[in-house]
Formats: sequence, C-alpha cells, structure tokens
Amino acid sequence: MTTTTKALPTFNSLRACKKMLQTAISTYKRLRKRLGSPQIDQLEHLIDSLHSAVAAKNLEQARLYAQEMELFLQEHGKKRVFEHIKEFIIAIVVALAIAGVIRQAWFEPYEIPTGSMRPTFKEKDGVFALKNTFGINVPFETRHFLFEPDLVKRGSIVIITGDNLGFSDVDTTYFGIFPGKRRYVKRCVAKGGDTIYFYGGKIYGIDKEGNELEEAVHLEHIPFITFDGKVEQTMPSNDQPDRMLLLYHMNIPIGKISISPAGTITSQVPTPDGWMPEDLNLGAYPKAFFEFWGIGNFAISKLVTKEELPKEATPYTNSNAKLYLELSHTPTLPTKRTSPNSLLYTRKTWIPLDDAHCDAIKQGLYTARFIVKGGTAFHYTPEETTSHMKGIFLDKAIPDGCYEFFDGIAYQIGWAGISNQLPPSHPLYPQTIAALKTLYNSGIELYPLPRYTYPARYAYFRDGDLYTLGKKIFDKADPTLTVFSDTEILRQAKSPSYIAFADRGAPLDEGKIDAAFIKAFGLHIPENHYLLLGDNHAMSNDSRFIGAVPQQNIQGSPIVIFWPPGDRWGVIDQPSVPFLRAPNVIVLSLAAAIAILCYAMHRHRISYRYFTSVRR
Repeated sequence: MTTTTKALPTFNSLRACKKMLQTAISTYKRLRKRLGSPQIDQLEHLIDSLHSAVAAKNLEQARLYAQEMELFLQEHGKKRVFEHIKEFIIAIVVALAIAGVIRQAWFEPYEIPTGSMRPTFKEKDGVFALKNTFGINVPFETRHFLFEPDLVKRGSIVIITGDNLGFSDVDTTYFGIFPGKRRYVKRCVAKGGDTIYFYGGKIYGIDKEGNELEEAVHLEHIPFITFDGKVEQTMPSNDQPDRMLLLYHMNIPIGKISISPAGTITSQVPTPDGWMPEDLNLGAYPKAFFEFWGIGNFAISKLVTKEELPKEATPYTNSNAKLYLELSHTPTLPTKRTSPNSLLYTRKTWIPLDDAHCDAIKQGLYTARFIVKGGTAFHYTPEETTSHMKGIFLDKAIPDGCYEFFDGIAYQIGWAGISNQLPPSHPLYPQTIAALKTLYNSGIELYPLPRYTYPARYAYFRDGDLYTLGKKIFDKADPTLTVFSDTEILRQAKSPSYIAFADRGAPLDEGKIDAAFIKAFGLHIPENHYLLLGDNHAMSNDSRFIGAVPQQNIQGSPIVIFWPPGDRWGVIDQPSVPFLRAPNVIVLSLAAAIAILCYAMHRHRISYRYFTSVRR
C-alpha cells in the first residue's frame, strides 16, 4: 500500500517565503479559536522563525521554515464546511452592498428594454451610465446632494427614477434584494423657467430672461401622445351630482367635462379668469383646448383607400390618388356625446396621395421593432414571446424573425440586438399599396386598431410644407397641397363648426422669436423641474404624460453605447459636462480613498506587527 502526499512548493525566493508568512499570519486568528495550545505554540514559533529568517534575508533558513509552515497548514489549516459557507455568505452580502452603492452613486451598465429613445438607443443596446453626472445620489433613495442644475443642459440625456411620477408598475428590486424604483432614460428639452411652444415638429421657446432657446438637437417633437391625454374621472356624490372628467396634457389639466344626471354636457378650459367655456376665436391667451402650447398645429393620421372615404371627403378626391392621408385635427371639448373612441370633438380631412407621395412615405417609413411568425407581425418583447398576442398579417413570404424599419430601410435583428440591413428585394419591403397602408397604420402598435382609432402617426405643417413620419411629403408648391388648402378654406367658410387644418406659422415676429406669444400660449416649466421627452415620440411615455420632472428624480446620464458594435457604438452625442465637476471629483476621491484604505487594512492584517498585536 502506497501513500501519496501533496508536493511542497520549493520557495526559491524570499518573496515566496514572505508570501507564505503572510498566509500564515492571515490564518492565525482563525486557527487560534479551534486549535489546542501545542499546535498554537508550534504555529507561533514557526511564524516568529520565518519572520526572523525573512528579515535577515536568510533564504536557506526561510525556505525550511516556509516548507514546515506549508506542512502545518495542510494538516491543521483547512477550512471547515461552516467556515466556507460563512465566508461565502459574507462575501456575497458585501459584494452586493458595494455593487448596489456603486450602481446607485457612481456608474452602472444598462440594457435598453424599449424603443422610447430611438434612434439614439434601441432595444437591447448596452449602455454605460454615470450616476454622478449632475450630483451625488443617496443610494436607494430619491434624493441627492451637491446637485449642479447648470450641468443639466437642454439636449442632455438623463436617467430618472420613476418614484412619485405617475408611472405604473414602478416598483422593482436591485439584485432581487434591495427595494427600489424603475429608472427611465429621457432627453431634457426644457428647464425650469423656460416657456416652450410646439410647431412644425420643433420646439420654440424662451428662458426665464426671455432669451430665445437654441434648438439643442434635431429631432421631431410632438406635444401629445393622444388628443385625450391623461383622463381622471370623478364620480357623482351627494355634494357633486355631476360626473366630471379632467383631461391632462403635460400633467396639467387643460379640459374639464361635466356630465349632469340628465346627460347635459358642460365643457370648460382654464383661463386667467378661472374655468370658462371654450371660445374658438383667437384671443390673448388660450381659450380653446387645441390652443395650448401648439396642440392645434398637429394632426393624427392614417392611410385610407378611396373605398373607405366618407361622403364628406368627396371634395378631396382625386383620380390619381392611390391612397388618402386621413387627418384628425383641431380637438375641442364636446358639447354633446361624441365618438366612443374619443372624449373630444375632432375634425377630419383628407389629402390624396399619388405614386410620388406614396414613394416618399416608403422612404421615410419607420416602425417599432416586431417579430414575424408565419407571416404575422407581433410587437417585440424582450422575451420575444407572441403567445396570447394579437398581430398584424403582413406576408407569408417573410421569414420568421425579428425586424424593424427606420428611414425606409428594413433591418433584421439578430443575436443580442445586432441589426443587419435587408436588400430591397426582401419580401418585408412594401411592394403594394395595401402593404404600405398596413405598415403605416399598424407599424407602431402592431395590433389591430378599431376603424375610428388612429395610430401614433402624426402630421404637421412646417413653413408651408406638409410632414409625416418626420419627413417632408408635400412641398408647399405641390399642386395637390395647394388644392387641399383651398378646399379647407372653402369648407371652413361653409361650416361654422369646421376649422381648417392649415399652417398657422411658427411663433416668430419678423424672423425673431415672438416672446409675447410664447408667454401667452406656451408651456411654462416650473423652477427645479425639467421637461423630458423620448427621442421616439410615438413610443415614449414621458413628460407629456407625467409632466415636468422634479430635480430630485434625476440620477445621472448615459455616456457610452458599448453594445452592439456598429456606427452607433461609442460616446453618445449630447452636451458635454466637465470632468472636474464637484460631484465627480468627490466620488472619485472617495473611491480612491476607500481603495487605499482597504489595501492598507489588508496589508496590515498580513503584517508581523498585526500578528504580535493579536497573539495570545
């Protein structure tokens, strides 16, 4: 019978011997609690002897004592199961606590879950964020200190916590342990004291001193998600027999509808003199629902065929039209019961689209990300599941997979969010008018909409041209647009209740910002608040729903896209902040100090001086 022993290290240098000494010292305190006096005496003697040999730089003596120490630790120094479990639990708890604090107060990687910030961020993008860009966050709380408001610039992309903002399903946990709130990424378009107005897909505004705001980024901005906005209902009571509906945009009530027990409807808007009935005549301040901060400059749209046109659309028909762009516009409060799909009274109009207009829409087409199975498109989810989901049938020739459109180009989304441009011959591209209509009308929601419900597709005038999908579809000199505008004016003259969808013009006076108009009709941002919008207005739940975001909810800024590789990889294009800002200097200094302190403590706990202080 043979016995095998573990080979001993040769300890060919004083450095190796010193490392063995440090290992023995770090083990001493643990072994002292469970070994008897003879073994402890032996261990202390070996530590003293090895230390003396190393200090005298006597390699031969140090090697002998180091080998003897190795044999001793192999026999007596093995950790028990309980000790392994205890160390593992402590290590996990400490690691989670450190990681939690770092991710809350210093930096954090994210994976983007939705398309609300397209095209800047797309689903499954890996983003690296700094949490001390503007101030120092208090971990796991919605507050911070040393916040520098001037560092939050118009155009900055910010991370916010959803705490007390009105988002649903906002509660979450970090690492499945620490309670917290979900965080969201949005872009700052206005700051406290600013007043802004929406026209032509752009934002015009003035700051608190009345100076014109420069356009921070060239993105399309729409002032609402739906015309109705957010609706709050108050049911009848003994004190208030009427049912009351409040309609909010930007989390500000701009419409009130009261319904009496007899069914009488009374509608009002807020004015400097209190709640008053709507007045469609232009005044010195908003007197109608659509006049608030430029809502009336925008329409919700969809494509319809000639067969789907109602009789009132007859004056707009054109023999060359392949499709019609149906516009729902100029919402006002009801005076009687309206469509079941909307609380408001909206006007509808139609613009004929010939081949050139349809091609322009194809070239500007964008959609949400979607999954195709068996020719049917379903809205993308991170889990890529389609069970119990309603979809939109496209074409059975389309291979199963994940897809999206942007600027008229189709992409297939592969592993980990990597996109590949598809050739024009791919069956996903709309080859027919019917396919174009489907992608325009259903490309955002990706589920069947009722006939009188509109998708998140918007249209507006800009300097006489007509836009949709963020692209110019009609030039101001286009004869079709000229005929449309003339028809609108004629229709308005014949029908007192109809308001033409026309270009009301930018809020400018002789080429300069009309500060008086913006003050009267614009949206004012409260001090210490920020108006935050998603870059993808069609798919973003943002300040249009929750209102201006309080300063304490801002918790940092994404700075780098590290996944997937491609032309978007790298530093994010946004206003820069200085490296030597107070929050960054303090956090980096604290991190460096803690690292140095931990290293010093570690060195102390493996030193001979520490051993002499804790030996029996």
